[in-house]
Amino acid sequence: MYIETRFYDNGKSWAKLHSEPLGDMPEEGSTDKYDFYNDEIDGEDGVREWLEELGADLDLYVPFLLGKAINITPYV
Repeated sequence: MYIETRFYDNGKSWAKLHSEPLGDMPEEGSTDKYDFYNDEIDGEDGVREWLEELGADLDLYVPFLLGKAINITPYV
């Protein structure tokens, strides 16, 4: 599994879980609007640990696992 995080210039931050690496996106980089990172994570337990380390509500766990982008702005 791969976590894509985006840190927008306006201060907002989002994360999305992918089952495969993102095609042509480099591992780390930036665009005119945001910086992004793609990190490999070890399964569902790794996702839970990542959310706990971030200090995020575990209510975000299921939507995140289902591939929905989550707002992590309050936690970064």
